[in-house]
Amino acid sequence: MNLQGLIELLKSHKSRAYVQDLYFVISNEDTAEGRGAAKCIGAFEMWSQADEEAKGNGVHGANAEVRRQAALIIEVENARYCLDSATIHPIRNMSPAEMEAHKQKIAQGALAKLTQEEREALGLGQEMTGTRDV
Repeated sequence: MNLQGLIELLKSHKSRAYVQDLYFVISNEDTAEGRGAAKCIGAFEMWSQADEEAKGNGVHGANAEVRRQAALIIEVENARYCLDSATIHPIRNMSPAEMEAHKQKIAQGALAKLTQEEREALGLGQEMTGTRDV
């Protein structure tokens, strides 16, 4: 949503605005080499959720940066948005099921990089799928 769209929405609906600290997940437009501009890929109220979103979303698959900063929060109907400089971001809150699914995705990605010998040494056996053998 752009700023003009937000202004029109505020004019036509009951809304409120306030300042609150949020956790922004900051990555790079070029995750292969890190030569692009910084971009916000999520705004969260809880650090733990921002930290989960950051995992694997940085340059070369590293973790993205989590930054805490004050933001102007605008509530309109059932949605909340935050203003970070000149950018409008929806505020995201992961449900426990979404957090668990995200953790599982990260774990599966990490386990897929292990050889059969490495999995056996860790006591993981052959029940893992999507793994590689060298």
